Amino acid sequence: MAGPWISIISLGALMGLLGQAVRVVVGLKKAKDHAAAQQHAFGEMFEPSALLISLGIGAVAGALAAVIVVKPDSSITTETLLGLAAAGYSGADFVEGFVSRYLPAGTLQPPAPQLAATAAPPGAPALSPAPRAASTGG
Repeated sequence: MAGPWISIISLGALMGLLGQAVRVVVGLKKAKDHAAAQQHAFGEMFEPSALLISLGIGAVAGALAAVIVVKPDSSITTETLLGLAAAGYSGADFVEGFVSRYLPAGTLQPPAPQLAATAAPPGAPALSPAPRAASTGG
């Protein structure tokens, strides 16, 4: 029974990757134009790892959409294929938007922890600094 699902997931991943590839082509054109405007070489602006991650996200989004939309006993129409490609296109856009909104500067590192407040809470005794060791002048 896993045979049809493997085919469905593979088809969804392939169509999601294709949808994301369309988005990549547009992004590469914009990056090339931006590099030319900044008088930089395109190679300085291009990150192959970001390209692979983007295509991978599109494939995952397409595979998930296929699991939700396509049933093993149904026929696959052109509209279904286009829908899976659109899921790859928009799924990667959703993840990118989420990362840029909730992670500082688009990094994957969590924000630094907040330091404890130095003021004592109301009603608590004031804290004094620890005594320093006497220096021996040497």
